[in-house]
Amino acid sequence: MRIPRVYIDPSEARLAVGAVIESDQRVANYLRNALRLKSGAALVVFDGSGADYAATVTQVSRKTVQLTIQNQLSSEAAQPLLPITLAIGVSKGERMDWVIQKATELGVSSIQPLMTERVEVRLDESRLKKRLLHWRNVAIAACEQSRRRELPAISEPVALGSWLADREQNAAPAIQSPLNLVLALESQPLKGHLDALGASPLSASLLIGPEGGLSSAEIGLAADHGFAPVSLGDRVLRTETAPVVIVSLLQYLWGDIG
Repeated sequence: MRIPRVYIDPSEARLAVGAVIESDQRVANYLRNALRLKSGAALVVFDGSGADYAATVTQVSRKTVQLTIQNQLSSEAAQPLLPITLAIGVSKGERMDWVIQKATELGVSSIQPLMTERVEVRLDESRLKKRLLHWRNVAIAACEQSRRRELPAISEPVALGSWLADREQNAAPAIQSPLNLVLALESQPLKGHLDALGASPLSASLLIGPEGGLSSAEIGLAADHGFAPVSLGDRVLRTETAPVVIVSLLQYLWGDIG
């Protein structure tokens, strides 16, 4: 039987060998109601810092589940072989959830939701806070399932132009991405662009539009900021499918998919 693995928010508890932790409501509901764990059950916990810990359920009550940390299973994780930023137009409902989930599983370092011309989702301040919390929980669940030990950074949605300008202004030369791609129909195939690279990239940024894609003006703006327009040949993929394909290829070529 697979041992359950759960995320512990570091703002709620500090993971250390011997520590006794009262789980938050999310974890308690999952362990008590979904998994029906009893006192003495084993599990693995992590807090996003890069280490996993073995723990034991020591008490189950109506409001919380008490855990005791037994030992550290892994040391802090190394830096990703290929840090990837995924900037993507906000799509409706489950499509965006699917993007967050799969990008997390595939090891994307940061996710930047974007408001572009063809985005149909409108988020006021109240809905934005709820949406960000929801996306974070989607990423947490993906980390728990995939054994990833660090959560991706998920930023607040911004306009495409603002993100491009801020990115160019604030990125230090040493960490600027040498591989910047924007998905655009009728552009050179991705394979040809990657084959022409003279050296392995140190990091990558991937820009993808929402349902309906990016407009020609937006693609031109991205190109002006150093993004190479690329296509997937004759295939037109959904906004939630395209990042899975491209991220998988980049991770296979230069990342941690072997």
